[in-house]
Order: sequence, then structure tokens, then C-alpha cells
Amino acid sequence: MLLYPGCGADVIFPLEYVHRLFNPKQTRCIFVDKEHVFQQIVTILDDIGISFAQKGQTLQFYWKNMFVHLDVRHDDIFKLIPSLHFDIYFERAFRIMKSEYQNYESYVFQQLNNNGFIISDSGFQNVPLQKLKVAQELSSYKEMIIGKKE
Repeated sequence: MLLYPGCGADVIFPLEYVHRLFNPKQTRCIFVDKEHVFQQIVTILDDIGISFAQKGQTLQFYWKNMFVHLDVRHDDIFKLIPSLHFDIYFERAFRIMKSEYQNYESYVFQQLNNNGFIISDSGFQNVPLQKLKVAQELSSYKEMIIGKKE
């Protein structure tokens, strides 16, 4: 399961990472944002020609032969994080939001399942991850990290 806090309308970027890094047959994702972004995500999928099934705030569709089960939640990740366990934590342009919450990165690491991955464009330098070699240019902060929890 992939967790993406502060997702906004960004539905394609995390799916592309999952596809290229892991190439699974299916994936479950939870996208969390304080804003109501569900309709924006639906619009993007429709605009790029992705057919989907919808039930409430859940979408099911195929992305590059990967079946995606996507739950979009209007919630506060800082309150929600203790109740979640996940295999992939994906973060993009979330630096300012998480800087207000002391020890947030430690909480993320604690909730990450063993052998899980953190993919982030900023931070996570002080958590014990086996880091993969990745181009720093993928991050506007030049802090791109992909790391595995062992």
C-alpha cells in the first residue's frame, strides 16, 4: 500500500514511480489531502483517457497494466498517520507542511512496514534507510531520496 500525503491533484507522478521501481500487477494507494481533491483527480484521469470505476471516494483503474485501487481521503495526515501502516511512503513538495510537525519523519518511519520504501523529494536524511542511488535533480530541493527500511 502506498501512502501519499498532501497529494493535491497529483495522481500520475506516484504511479509512475511505483511502475518503474516495482512494476507490480496491482497496487493500493491512499492519497490524503486537507483540500477536497477527489474531483480534480477524477478530471485528470478522464482528461488523459483513463477509464475508471468509482465507488464513493475510491477509484479503480489500470495504469500501464497495473491495477490501481485508489482511496482519496479528505483528512489531516498529521492526525491520521498513527493509524496507518504502509509499504511505500511517497512525498512531493510536502517540506513546508511537515516542518511544522516535530518528529513527523520519525512517525512515518515507525509506521512504514519492514522492507518498505520512502520516496521523497526532501528530508528523511536522519532515518535509517538503505538508500538507493537516485538523481538529485528529481527534487527541486536537490534532496531526492529513495530508501528501504530493513
